[in-house]
Amino acid sequence: MLGYPRAIAAPLHSSLGTVSGRIWTDSVQCRGGEGNILDCHFSSFGSYSKYCSHYTDAGVVCEGVDVNIRLAGGIDKSQGRVEIGLDGVWGTICHYASDININEATVICRQLGYGKALAATYKSSFGSGYGRVWSNNIDCYGEESSILECSGTWGIVSTSTCNNHNDDFGVICGGI
Repeated sequence: MLGYPRAIAAPLHSSLGTVSGRIWTDSVQCRGGEGNILDCHFSSFGSYSKYCSHYTDAGVVCEGVDVNIRLAGGIDKSQGRVEIGLDGVWGTICHYASDININEATVICRQLGYGKALAATYKSSFGSGYGRVWSNNIDCYGEESSILECSGTWGIVSTSTCNNHNDDFGVICGGI
């Protein structure tokens, strides 16, 4: 409908910014093959739940949107805190020790052009970031070509630990 080839992320909770005006519907459910959002299942057009507000607006990041990734705070370019830039707005990924695995680091290192991931870090081991926290619940298989292809929740994170950047995710990559 907008001319982009596909969606690569669906941020929640107004993470791409809030808007004003009328809320047209809620609870939109698409399967992925629809050519138009109006072909998806949703509650009646023009009405919405009393629980909806512009603070719960949904968003989409389409393939072709300017998405950047960088590592910050490391002793060289191959290690650091993971920072994601979506159309010029930079933020971090929050990751808890119980959720961390090498698969996310593998995807990030490959995306940056490194041969392999040597380690995945947490607890802001490369220093605390600033700005938005784009995700706190990503899960990769390790074969994805972009971190945005991994499953999980993308958008501004509301937990106090993540908002304070206490658990920013980092990686150590090796072999170019």
